Amino acid sequence: MTVAAGTYADLWEYDISRADSNSVVVVTTPVRIVGATGNPADVVVTRTAEQQKRIFYLGNPLASISYLTVSNGFNNLSTLRHGGNIFINSDGGTVSDCIVANGWANSDYSAHGGNIYMSAGTVARCIIEKGTSADNEWGGKGSAVHMTGGVLENCLIRNQISGRTAVWTSGSSIVANCTLVGNRAAAKESNAGINADNNAKVVNCVIIGNTAGCGSIAKNNVWRGNAANFVNCLADAEINSSCIYQSGVSGFAVPAEGDFRLTPTSAALDAGADYETSGATSTTDLDRNLRVAGNGVDIGCYELQLDEMIVAFDADTVTGINPMTVVFTASVAGVPPGQIIYSWDFDNDGTVDLVTDEASCSHTYLNPSTNSVKLTVSAGTGSASLIWMNYINVSPNTMYVRAGNENAEYPYTSWDIAAATVEAAVDIAA
Repeated sequence: MTVAAGTYADLWEYDISRADSNSVVVVTTPVRIVGATGNPADVVVTRTAEQQKRIFYLGNPLASISYLTVSNGFNNLSTLRHGGNIFINSDGGTVSDCIVANGWANSDYSAHGGNIYMSAGTVARCIIEKGTSADNEWGGKGSAVHMTGGVLENCLIRNQISGRTAVWTSGSSIVANCTLVGNRAAAKESNAGINADNNAKVVNCVIIGNTAGCGSIAKNNVWRGNAANFVNCLADAEINSSCIYQSGVSGFAVPAEGDFRLTPTSAALDAGADYETSGATSTTDLDRNLRVAGNGVDIGCYELQLDEMIVAFDADTVTGINPMTVVFTASVAGVPPGQIIYSWDFDNDGTVDLVTDEASCSHTYLNPSTNSVKLTVSAGTGSASLIWMNYINVSPNTMYVRAGNENAEYPYTSWDIAAATVEAAVDIAA
């Protein structure tokens, strides 16, 4: 589902299963909702003043939202009260390349996750800001994100106001390569950074410039929980021997203007734990630049780009009905002298489908399919590759339904493999 630029509030009442009446948009089937422009600021999903609901409920491992601004969710009910803007249940789901802002989980002291509450799934490359969990002295856990499972990665988490902490992690959840700055915890003896309990893992994170509530000790500006759960982080309070202590905000681009990209003098450069074993799943940082650009992964949500060839690409549409023509546009940085050659594998099957010297090209997908796309760029003696997994999703233009069909098989494109129920076909079409 591709959403055009605009602001959507009272126009949204999308609920496939009626699993959660507390949310404006409920997705419990493998539906992908994508902002059309690639800029999350262009597509804003919010609520009306009358709704007083969270915005999204995700409950399917293949459900996802991307390139949206999700804002002003207000969850003030006594049931399913967690998650002011987004709730991801134990079945999972993915939130990527979004701005998630101004969420409020306000039921009582046990309402957690002002912006996001997640029990599974992935939140990647998002800016998460200005969340509040519970409106009382002790407050809820996690004004930005409350996690009992799943992965939070390559996110900028800033300017929260919380009862207890900006990010609360427990269970086997993972927080990888995030930057937490300017967060404030209002409650007494609170924590403004990350609380990591149980087997939660916090790796390669910048936690700096946050302010805990009155009565808190200095470390609570950064962390609480089990110190051993923090690995290779950069913080303005001592955590453990694997983490870097830094007083102040040196090594960042323009901290006063909220720009926490790294400079060549940053202590975070190449200082992260091995990215492949960190638990992170994304291959790119918040700016969609490749990890890793130097001799090792950088700490925080940004990877400093050096004089190496870096390749990226985008598509003008990522979902549609067959036959579906997609225009791809590549960009390259750090290019050595020589003609630039773009080699495209449009379904990542190992066979190059197109070789061109043009940065833009088109490809038509004839059959229903989910496609990963690989681009390899070469120039002179240099080359670089990028793969977007499950990037292009093509649905059939006609589906068949035959009651009780025991051989039903997606994409339901003939009577032999027809869907056994109308509901099954409608769920896929949605």
